[in-house]
Amino acid sequence: MDPLTHSFLGISTALLVARHGTPRGQAALAGLAAGLLPDTDVFLRNAADPLFFIEYHRHFTHSLAFSPVIAALAAGIAWLIYRVIARRRISLIPLLFPAWLAGLSHIFCDLWTSYGTRVWWPFSDARVSLDWVAVVDPLLTLPLLVLTALALTGKRNARKYAALALACVGCYLGLAIMQHHRATTAVHQWLAQSDSPSPAPVQITVKPSIANIIVWRALIRDPEGVRVMAVRCGLAHRRS
Repeated sequence: MDPLTHSFLGISTALLVARHGTPRGQAALAGLAAGLLPDTDVFLRNAADPLFFIEYHRHFTHSLAFSPVIAALAAGIAWLIYRVIARRRISLIPLLFPAWLAGLSHIFCDLWTSYGTRVWWPFSDARVSLDWVAVVDPLLTLPLLVLTALALTGKRNARKYAALALACVGCYLGLAIMQHHRATTAVHQWLAQSDSPSPAPVQITVKPSIANIIVWRALIRDPEGVRVMAVRCGLAHRRS
């Protein structure tokens, strides 16, 4: 998803799971770094191959196997900023677990979308995508942003606001999963009731359209080619 969502999801995750006594700023900084570091793969380039960065985006930096490295790097960045630059005391060890979960939040966040993430590298090069949410969705991001900001700026209740932020994300994902199921069911029903003599589809993929979970795109591949459909799933009824 977009860097803003990754940033605030990483911060909220780190604030929620950080050990009691860990300064809020340190946990937030480790979470921010872990939430953004996997996307540093966009800087991988090959002068002989202009599509190289596309191939390696959401590659090994987004795998579960690489997540401990992300956690160590993120905690190290927080330590470096506090200890070396700001000249303030900081302990590295308590930041590792929050940074690890914040890094995992980035992986899972990308899994919700449609691009595909090589989460099982190096054991598999398959790209996994759940097709629940578009890569940009303000209804998911804005509540997360507001509640995380309150967790960062409030004098107390940082964990409470962080928990509320993650709960909002979870509730929206639950709604997205329901909408995805409704759209997929609508496509299968349309195919079953269609009078078209087209061959049986060999692959049906249903993806959200940009910035919403109301209108969905269906790609239907059969031996004769590919068909594209739009499916609108409202709150009270469904029509395609």
